[in-house]
Amino acid sequence: MTSLLFLTLVVLKIGEVSSMIEVEIACPGFIPPASIAALSYIAPAFQAAVEDSNRIYEGIFNFTLTVIPGPATIRDTFSSRDVSAYEVSNWYYTKRAHPDSGLTAVISPGGVDESSVHQLTAAWNILLFVTVGYSASTYSISGPPVLATTYVSVHFTGMACLDLLSIYNWTTVFMVVDETPPIHTLLAKEIMDNSNITSKMIIRRRNVMLRNTTSFRPLLDEMQPVARVVLFLARPDYLRRFLVEASTRNMTNGDYVYICAETYQLQKDFGNMSWAYGDTSDEIAREAFKSLLVVHPYDPQQLSGSQRGDQLADRCRKGAKDMFNLTYSSYDQPMRDVLAGYSTVALFAKVLNETLSSDGINFIRDGRALSGRFLGRMFQDGLSDIYIDNSGIRHTQLVVSHFTGNMSEREVFLIQSQGRSFQLEKIGNICMAWPGREWPPPNEPLCGYNNDKMICLMNHAGSVFGDKEYVVTFIVLGLVGLAVALIYFIRRELCTKRLKDKWWDIGLDAGFCFAARTWSVKSAN
Repeated sequence: MTSLLFLTLVVLKIGEVSSMIEVEIACPGFIPPASIAALSYIAPAFQAAVEDSNRIYEGIFNFTLTVIPGPATIRDTFSSRDVSAYEVSNWYYTKRAHPDSGLTAVISPGGVDESSVHQLTAAWNILLFVTVGYSASTYSISGPPVLATTYVSVHFTGMACLDLLSIYNWTTVFMVVDETPPIHTLLAKEIMDNSNITSKMIIRRRNVMLRNTTSFRPLLDEMQPVARVVLFLARPDYLRRFLVEASTRNMTNGDYVYICAETYQLQKDFGNMSWAYGDTSDEIAREAFKSLLVVHPYDPQQLSGSQRGDQLADRCRKGAKDMFNLTYSSYDQPMRDVLAGYSTVALFAKVLNETLSSDGINFIRDGRALSGRFLGRMFQDGLSDIYIDNSGIRHTQLVVSHFTGNMSEREVFLIQSQGRSFQLEKIGNICMAWPGREWPPPNEPLCGYNNDKMICLMNHAGSVFGDKEYVVTFIVLGLVGLAVALIYFIRRELCTKRLKDKWWDIGLDAGFCFAARTWSVKSAN
């Protein structure tokens, strides 16, 4: 009896396994940790999510991860992009684990040519996810869209910067763009392209190589006569040096607004957004940072620093050792992108299960139909909050912070509202914290950028003579002079018209027309 029961359980288990749906996830990219999009950082997060999804959906799905690293010579994003379409198509046609019965999807941290790979996945009618480095696909023929779950979208960050400028009517901007790393030039391009929509916006862009810059004096000299709003797209350590030098010229007194974008809070690759560096400039920098506004992602719960997040980080570092024989510290680990990678696989598994339950197996094999289940939806798994808009791009909530108090601590005063199409709305007043307490500073000073407007010149003249009545007298005399001139020209025109109408009847009063008409007589020879 016991043997019969055991045999029955075995048969049932075999039947359960054979009924499971095989789901293979292909993961193209590059392995060396040359950037935050490297497989050595993100693929272990994919693998952890695969293991957890197999546990959650045991008996329904069997997820597997296939890493496609490309040739050994591929060591960075740019070289990986060049071969990505070939590597993905080679996997699809020759190396899939279940080409006949299984489901497939491509989930990459980046380092792929989005347009070329998207063309392939659209033709195969399967899903394509990109979790770290994403550039918009130019492939527009009908098919599943690219689902970009990258933590920070350069496009949306640029739009938030323009929204900030629009709120305070800052229409003249001096933009400094560091050409390394490329994220700054990509962000600048988004800002320039979308600022063209607003005809009032004037952006003076200056591309620089700040690693070779020893002094910011030329930039400050160029900026001072043309703008009071500065958009500084560069590493925070360069920004700090810039503000310290601006402070020595009294350009952090509240008359100037400095704006930066902190796309990643990853000190190793993107620097430390702080005035406190432990050097002799700390005190100057602390005050100077009060003129700075920072556009950055909102993280009210600090999920990346939670116990579960820390456990995942440890698990992924161990996974990197097992999968690629690579080791790195928590300092080097891009946790935001690790979380995005894990959550992307998790939400993919969640949607597959939901769709299978509601529509059956044929629906989950249709990538075009399946992709619609991700759009306009918020996914929360306790590690990441991922909202994917109707175009397939993750929209992370962004905020604007300023530095306030004796210790110049960051405080949020503008936040994007999902209910208002992610437009910034005010949640705080920074008037009392702003240097000089004149908030917001005008786009252009009352006297002009160079103190050369007439009203200020007259005020200056009054101060020189020490008598305010002098200015009033000057204005009155000027108005009288204009009135006399106006009367003169009106009378002249009336007399001219009169002469034209009665040229044959020239009376004695014609002399009062101020020689309006001149007569000449030629003598006949």
